[in-house]
Amino acid sequence: MPKTPASRLYALMLTGLLLLLAGCGHNSPTCRPGSEVKPPAIPHLPETARQPALTPECSPSCSASALNEFERWQQLLTPAGPPASSASSPSTR
Repeated sequence: MPKTPASRLYALMLTGLLLLLAGCGHNSPTCRPGSEVKPPAIPHLPETARQPALTPECSPSCSASALNEFERWQQLLTPAGPPASSASSPSTR
């Protein structure tokens, strides 16, 4: 079977790829037995990106007051009415 220039180029590219993989793969840190990959380091935030310190208005009692206010609003939105009648009332004949 005669080889075309395209098949020779394909074979040459495949051979080059295999040589690259064989040459670089044996020194890879993930391929060595017993080697561990370290997790990425998380840098500290710069001072300008940090949240400011809490002011006296934002104390825990403020959160409790807000929770009480939310509960009061919820009661205003859902008024308690008389209980609804049963959907399956007995039929009379």
